Amino acid sequence: MLPNVLSTDICSLKEGEIRAALVVKIWIDNVGKKTKHCFFRATIKNEIACSYKEAQSAIVDPTNLKSKGKLAELLEPILAVYKLLEKQAKERNPLDLELTEQEFLFDDVGDVISVRSKEKFQSHKIIEEFMILANLCAAETIQKSKISFLYRTHEPPTFEKLPNLKNVAKSLGVNLNFRRKISGQDLNTLLKKAKENNCSDLISLTILRAMSQARYSPDNEGHFGLNLPYYTHFTSPIRRYSDILTHRALIHIHKWDQKSGSRIEQDLFKIGEHLSKTERRSMLAERDTRDRYLASFLKNQIGAEFPAQINGLSKSGVFVRLDEI
Repeated sequence: MLPNVLSTDICSLKEGEIRAALVVKIWIDNVGKKTKHCFFRATIKNEIACSYKEAQSAIVDPTNLKSKGKLAELLEPILAVYKLLEKQAKERNPLDLELTEQEFLFDDVGDVISVRSKEKFQSHKIIEEFMILANLCAAETIQKSKISFLYRTHEPPTFEKLPNLKNVAKSLGVNLNFRRKISGQDLNTLLKKAKENNCSDLISLTILRAMSQARYSPDNEGHFGLNLPYYTHFTSPIRRYSDILTHRALIHIHKWDQKSGSRIEQDLFKIGEHLSKTERRSMLAERDTRDRYLASFLKNQIGAEFPAQINGLSKSGVFVRLDEI
């Protein structure tokens, strides 16, 4: 992430504030396929800043709003486009993991008073599909320009990690054939079977453990999880250094700034490796923080009983996931 003063202020689309932006305009047909796109510079004034929960409320009940329906009015065409994009996503068949995210609730002095599963809204999916399409447009434009660039790549699971996944799949009556290259469709078939057997969390976690981690690389190797031939990060608002590189590349391609040059390949390898390492470091820090908060909450629960699922076995013991937390 960029420093806080940038990521939450200057680079943030605050309500009522005017911000400079790079914009992608995308045309889609009546079945949700992208027909063309173009990038341009603009200034944006955000009319309404809202949370995912507020957006979801506007989708579910457009009349129950303090903004007297303005948000619902803005969301109506967005929802219509999302429904078309959703059809295309199903055809593309990206990896459909169902992972539960934890949410910690604190009291006034910072102690954890409760841990619960974070709610998943349709508004999350809408933003996700729009962002994937915008990122795809950026990668496509940069790839066509033939300049050296950092792609967001995601490789299929390595062969060494597949035997455990194969055993779990077999217990659900799904035969994963390793003689050929494993596909996202193979894993989605397994996830569908898991849903029927009420063990989506277990299978999603098992697949996640078998997956390679996404990384930044000048070598375009495609994105396995999204099932896309190329991908990059072009976000709004801009938050990460990888996004800055994408913006610089687009500025260079469109000749909006003559001083803007593309990085030489040697630099890109070094930068890609650095960004991938710092991303992993951030994820480990987040996981460690979560574990500490969870331990702090559970230290007062000694002797309590929780519904749970066994989600892994090893020589050293049994891995158990508590359903509620």
